[in-house]
Amino acid sequence: VITLKDNAGLDVIKNKATSCNSRLILAEELDAEPSEVALKGLWQRRNLSLVKAGLALLRESGVNIPVEAEKRGLRYVKWRGRFEYIEEENLLIDSAHNPPGAKVLRESLDEYFPDNGRVFVYSSLNTKDFRTVSKILFRRDDVVIVTCNTGHACESPDVIASFLRKNRLCREVYSTGHVLEAMELSRKLRNNNDLTVFTGSIYTIGEFLAAKDESR
Repeated sequence: VITLKDNAGLDVIKNKATSCNSRLILAEELDAEPSEVALKGLWQRRNLSLVKAGLALLRESGVNIPVEAEKRGLRYVKWRGRFEYIEEENLLIDSAHNPPGAKVLRESLDEYFPDNGRVFVYSSLNTKDFRTVSKILFRRDDVVIVTCNTGHACESPDVIASFLRKNRLCREVYSTGHVLEAMELSRKLRNNNDLTVFTGSIYTIGEFLAAKDESR
């Protein structure tokens, strides 16, 4: 069992590891993000720490993993919808759908794109706390397009948009009924330096990625 030393559920993990007679390895979070790693975002530093610990354990157990193979794997690894940045479109995709995820996304945006305007395309399932997520994620000068997916328990875009306007959480708010409509609107609203951020429901992210792949 491998986890980080600051894992909030560490006591539970320790108890479970003990009951299963499993070895528990506590990894240190990396201080900086190695430039050769393809995955970006503050949370990926934590994931990379676990990967490094796992590789060390495998090598300790006699598994031959060449250093070059490790570097190549980290250089080309892909994880769609996890702080996925498409440079040619200045577009970022992240499936943050709860308050902890929103916090990490906001911190990552502030670190990687501090000077960019932001146009969000956001959706939420009706089982998620969109109110808290919105208060964490959006800045007063952001533009937010609220949309929804098809076929899943999506919160009404009008309900979310009304909440954003009432609490003045962002500069402009738009409500759309479909992912494709939101995609088109985001292109019209963004300025040259604006970063478009597609986030919220994993289902909506999936529809967006599918539509994007089909358009190629």
